[in-house]
Parts: sequence; structure tokens; C-alpha cells
Amino acid sequence: MSLDLNEKRRVLNLKLSYNNLSRRTKQWLATNTRTKVWIFLFTVILWLFVILNNRYSYTFTAKIETRNIDPTKTLMEKLPVRLQASFSGKGIDLFYLLVSRQKSFKFIVDCQSIKRYYDFPLNEYFSNNPEKVIIPRGANVRLEHVTWPETLHVVLDDLLNIKLPVKPMLEMQLAPGYILIDSMTVNPDSVSISGPRTFIQQFKEIHTEKLVMKNISSSIDKYLLLDFIPKSNIKLDVKSVRCQQEVDQLGERELKNISVMVVNLGPNQKAEVIPASAAITVSGGIEVLKAIQPDDIKIVFDMKKDWHPSESFYSPTVEIPNNILSWRNLTPEKFEIRIIRERQP
Repeated sequence: MSLDLNEKRRVLNLKLSYNNLSRRTKQWLATNTRTKVWIFLFTVILWLFVILNNRYSYTFTAKIETRNIDPTKTLMEKLPVRLQASFSGKGIDLFYLLVSRQKSFKFIVDCQSIKRYYDFPLNEYFSNNPEKVIIPRGANVRLEHVTWPETLHVVLDDLLNIKLPVKPMLEMQLAPGYILIDSMTVNPDSVSISGPRTFIQQFKEIHTEKLVMKNISSSIDKYLLLDFIPKSNIKLDVKSVRCQQEVDQLGERELKNISVMVVNLGPNQKAEVIPASAAITVSGGIEVLKAIQPDDIKIVFDMKKDWHPSESFYSPTVEIPNNILSWRNLTPEKFEIRIIRERQP
């Protein structure tokens, strides 16, 4: 008896061993595979059929649109662009709603009758206006309630659209021996800003981001972002501007044979200037100095402002172009001005 019992235990242990179970499992899977696959698929399909035909409640996130706002008005503050709402229905309908295109599933709030402000209790609003809930065709679901936000606060203000100048916050530190040529050009030099009148009236100009450039020895061409964070439903038509500043090496050039002009002479008057021409040294960018001509410098004696009967020698006024930095060494420093009256016939 004892031997038979031990033999039975040995046989049972052998059947329950890992190798034996693994071998039997592989053997089971290797036989009648097609039948087993069909049984598995049928089970899955049956399970899906039961699951998708049960009724559930599910919370969705959907787009919310505000429509029919008076064209002369705008929202004081930006409203939520999405809301959360709970729907009930069969599993298959809720799944269809979940995978549907966003533009075919949304909530619409009509603001046509609002003059200044109004609070929309969304659950009550959509309950009374079910046509404002746009649901894809074929989705047999029911709106239970809006979970967030429960109330939509709509506040309107007059829409204002103006242009404001752009102030570039570009700090330039030139390398020794270099100068700025002309003024900085900003393109565009102004931007359109639109939004609620209450907020727009607070702005006088729009600044760019701050940029510090050191040891500059060449011309600058930079795009700077506007230092403006859209808020309170304010919009700008551009996000950045182009700042250009010409930089050149400082130089000097002597110009000779510059004519001296006498202006504002009286009737029948002629003026004689001795000497009739002058020389002058001008400072500026090298490229500008290469192109400048003596005719670009004006040495002027104004008869109305400067002439005195008791004086004969004068220091005239020197007028230089805007792109010239400075002038010095007018030679000669003074000129003799003789006024001659013409005889009338």
C-alpha cells in the first residue's frame, strides 16, 4: 500500500511539473488553432456588444462659442474656449461622440441681446435652448448638466482700434572710433492695437523687448519682439519689428571752394562777398564723407538777421547735412560783405 501511494504521488508531481504543464500548453495551442481563434473573437465581440449597449454617463470637454456680439463691441475679458459637460447614453453613442470631429460638437452662446453685461447660467440656458448644443448626427445622447463653468460672465465694452508708435528698446554701445549714421529705422514704426476702449486708452506707445549690444563696429539689422503679453482681449497686428541702424567708422574731410551765399537782399540790392568761397573740415562716417560734395555745405549770410550798417566783416552761418556729425576750421573765419545798390534806369 505504501509503495502504491508513493507511486501515485510521484505520477501526480510529474503531471504538475513546470515542464509538463508547458509542454501540454504548447500542445493545446498547436492543435485546433483556428477554432480557438474564432472562439476568442466571438467572446470579444459578445463582450463589446454587451458593454457598448449598456447605458453610461461620461463627462466631455467641448468647444464653447460666443456669437452675434455687436460689431461695435468686444469682450472685456477673454472667455473660456472650452467647457466640461456630462452626457448619458449607450456606450456606442458616447464612444462615437468621443471620437467625433471637434467642429461638429460644440456649445453656442448667443450674445445678440447683450448691451453691456450678462451672466449666463449655462445649465438653465442650454436646457431652455437645446438647439444651442451641437451634437454630431447619429449620437443618441442626452445632456445631463454642465460641470464647468456653471456660469458664463459676459462683459462688453466699446471696440477701439488705433495705431500706436513702436519704441525700440535697443541699447547700443559703439566701439571706439565708430558713430551712428542717421537715426534708427523701425519697420513697421507703428502697430495696430484693438480691444476694449477701457484698456486700449491706457497705452501711448508699444515697447520692444530690451536688447543691449556692446562694442558695435558694423551696421545693425535686428528683429525685436514686441514686449506685449496679450491680455484683456487686446490684439496686435504684428509680433515683432525690424530695427536697422547704420554704423560707420568716424573720419574727417576738408572741403574747399564752398560758395558763400547772401540771402534776403532788399530791392535793388546786390552783395559782394570777399573772399567769395571758403574751406571747411567736416566729420562723419567714412562712407558718407566719400560721397559728400562742396555744394552739400551751405555757408549763408542772412541780410535781414545779420547785417549792421556799422560793420563790414561777418561770420556767416554754416549749414551741414543731417548725416554729417560736425564741422570745424572754417577758413577764413570772417568775410567782408559789401552791399551795392543798383541804379534804376
